[in-house]
Amino acid sequence: MHKHPSTVLHDKWNNGLAYLFQVFLLATVYFAAAHVGFFLGISTRGVMPVFLPAGVALSALWLFGIRLWPGIILGLLLTKFDGLWAHDLSIFTILFFQSIGAATQAILSVLLLKYLNFKDKFNRVRDVFSFGVVTFFVAPLIGSTIYAIAFYIQEFPLIGTFFQTTLNNSQFEGYREQIFITTVLNDGIGMFVMTATLLVWRQLPENINIYMSLKRRFEALVLLTTLVSVCVLSLDIEQAQQRQLFLYMILPFVIWAATRFEQHGATLTASLVASLLLVGSLELEKAPSHRDIIYLFSEISFIGITAFTGFIVAVAFSERRLAIENAQRERDWAIITLHSIGDAVITTDQFARVTFINPQAEELLGWTQRQVLNRPISEVFQVRALDELGGKQENPVERCLRGIHTPPHRSFLTNRLNEEIIIENSVSPIRDQQGRNIDGVVIVFHDVSKERHLRELSTIASNQDVVTGLFNRQEFEYRLSALVTQAKTESSSHTFLYLDIDQFSVIVERYGEHEADKLLQQLAATLQKRIRSGDIFARLARDQFAILLKNCPLEWAENVANSFLKEVREQRFMIDEKPLSITASIGAITINAQTEKNSTVLIERAELACYAAKEEGADHVYVHIGNDQKLRNLRHHETQWSNRIRRAITENQLQLYSQPLIAVDPSQNGVCYEILVRLRTDKNELLLPSAFLPVAERYSFMGQIDRWVIQQVFAQLAERPLDKVNDEYIGINLSLLTLHDNSFIHFMEEQLSHLTVSPDKISFELNEQDVLNTLEKSSYFIQALEQLGFSFTLQQFGSGVASFEYLKQRLPIQYLKIDAHLIKQMENDMLSRHIVKAITQIARPMGIKTIATAVEYETLIPLISAIDIDYMQGFAIATPEPFKPSIYTFASSKV
Repeated sequence: MHKHPSTVLHDKWNNGLAYLFQVFLLATVYFAAAHVGFFLGISTRGVMPVFLPAGVALSALWLFGIRLWPGIILGLLLTKFDGLWAHDLSIFTILFFQSIGAATQAILSVLLLKYLNFKDKFNRVRDVFSFGVVTFFVAPLIGSTIYAIAFYIQEFPLIGTFFQTTLNNSQFEGYREQIFITTVLNDGIGMFVMTATLLVWRQLPENINIYMSLKRRFEALVLLTTLVSVCVLSLDIEQAQQRQLFLYMILPFVIWAATRFEQHGATLTASLVASLLLVGSLELEKAPSHRDIIYLFSEISFIGITAFTGFIVAVAFSERRLAIENAQRERDWAIITLHSIGDAVITTDQFARVTFINPQAEELLGWTQRQVLNRPISEVFQVRALDELGGKQENPVERCLRGIHTPPHRSFLTNRLNEEIIIENSVSPIRDQQGRNIDGVVIVFHDVSKERHLRELSTIASNQDVVTGLFNRQEFEYRLSALVTQAKTESSSHTFLYLDIDQFSVIVERYGEHEADKLLQQLAATLQKRIRSGDIFARLARDQFAILLKNCPLEWAENVANSFLKEVREQRFMIDEKPLSITASIGAITINAQTEKNSTVLIERAELACYAAKEEGADHVYVHIGNDQKLRNLRHHETQWSNRIRRAITENQLQLYSQPLIAVDPSQNGVCYEILVRLRTDKNELLLPSAFLPVAERYSFMGQIDRWVIQQVFAQLAERPLDKVNDEYIGINLSLLTLHDNSFIHFMEEQLSHLTVSPDKISFELNEQDVLNTLEKSSYFIQALEQLGFSFTLQQFGSGVASFEYLKQRLPIQYLKIDAHLIKQMENDMLSRHIVKAITQIARPMGIKTIATAVEYETLIPLISAIDIDYMQGFAIATPEPFKPSIYTFASSKV
């Protein structure tokens, strides 16, 4: 944007006026400084204190720019005004060269100092050296040389005749050299001392009131009074030797000021000494003697040396003070940091004595910092290895001081209260600046007792059944494979018993899931008493158990199996506070060197043997030996079942059911439900999923069932009036087979055109174990469907805390269905409540909503509501009903 011409002219005019004001201000200050020097010239010792204006000139050009140099010339003109008024031509000549010399030395000083990267705080030794060389030697020598031309110019061949008429050479002929030396020394002192003083004192110390405390003010007053007294006494002494003695007495006081008040003290005392010693005037009519010049040179040299020494001492003490302050600041910052971090920290010296502990360490150790300072670390930090039964572990600090590196590890720590906690600690040496010697050790540690406990719980949850405490299917398959390998390598023989409770579905229908779980617990406890310690006992599915009898031939195992059945038959189990008699069936297969290693095939074979036992009637044992016709018949029977399932899919004999989910927050009015499926037989009977889905899984029909459910749900949703749509969550279960079906994503892309609700309202429910067992493929599957807009629910969640890490890094899950066994046990088990609460607290910041399943008793509802679960599902909320989307127009709440 261009300015108007008048605006540009106005700006230039203002800038010009400001410049002229600065020039006249410098001239005025220069004139005043010179007259102060004249005023101090009360002695006849032959020296005029002209150092004041030289210092002012250099300070002005350094601070405000070289362009103010005309102010120096104007100031000299004002100073010599009396001579000019008298029309003394010699004064004109001298003034001309003096003004050129004064301006040149000031300009040259500024240019050289900037070239040398001088910093005007005088807190570096190189700055003091460069400033002294430039202002005390180089610049004054050049400026005085120009000034001295006035006394020799008449001797020049060409222009000397002109100046012969204007300059009376006889007036100065006797002491031209003395004038030159005096000018060099005075201007040197002026620029070196006065300029340094002005530059330093324009920057007063921060917090001047704190810096100049009452004690320091008194000290400064005593120092200045003593210094002035010594200087005044030295002026009254005529003898050179005695005068030199008094001069030497001044130096300690300058050093005292430099050590106590640093740059401010050094510059002020140097200026005071220069002012007191350089009083007097140079009488041009009377030439000073050679002896006077020597005295003058010695005194000015002493002032220069004194000032330089004071500046160097001030820099040294300033650097020392700054180093101490920085070290203290770093130490304070380190202490604040160590107090703020969550880990406990202990530091020791090279003798293993405690020098610091932070509050976290105080809490874990039971000691305060005052109590442990200078104590041996072995008295404060007592550790032993986790795998040791007794005795103390060698202290890691002592190992570190010997140069032995100890990697981070876990240990038992015994604190002052004799409490033992598990910590994870790391030890590192504190080395000197050269990194050669160890000056101490730092220990960083934190309490991992809770973490270890949760990890143990997680491990238990990952390989044990929640209801019975037995091994789960995953752990059983692992141990079964190991046993098969052992049988092949050692030619040993073992037996696999597959136990199934007779008519268990009737028990569930009559007493409910909660009481059925109690029955399973009692059964597991009963059989556990009769199983050898080396055998393996696991729960495989709802009411199916597996027992591995090690080193037990099949003929012996049959007797053991019958004894198990007898124990079950004769036991009176308590269910719903009433005794109940039950029976079970067992299928037995052998495991030897000829057995195939596929654990899935072995479980299916043992399961078929169990079904064969049920075919013979309840409470039987069936032993599978070699080429078994009965099992072939059972396979044929299952083939018929598979044909029935295939026909049910094609002829729509499957029927959709749904079970509502209720939001714990009553302000949420969206409709939530899970889609379930039943099989209607030719006799118009409805079969529960447990009756036909296992066969469907074995014969790979689950993928077709999943697609049938999706098509039916979408079709029925499309039949609703749009003004009745208020769906918030529609859960549809997907099987492991669908999870591995690459064509399913394309299938869902086609189904989107039939969907009348937002895809994110459809949440596909996946089994947690299926997802984690095939994480790479599951991740791709979930992300592909999420891009289409669908959401996902991870059901049976709670097998381990590590699952959250997968959620955070890889799986975009929107809902978690907490494992039913954890929910059921909340009423009587405090640990289950804490685990459920931990799941909700971790899920909420991740944006994942939680669902409590198997809420079968109303007494569970307030417990669930108290721990921030989002939804509830179960018989206490609502029972499954035939799926009719039109009836779900609002969500009731029992919360």
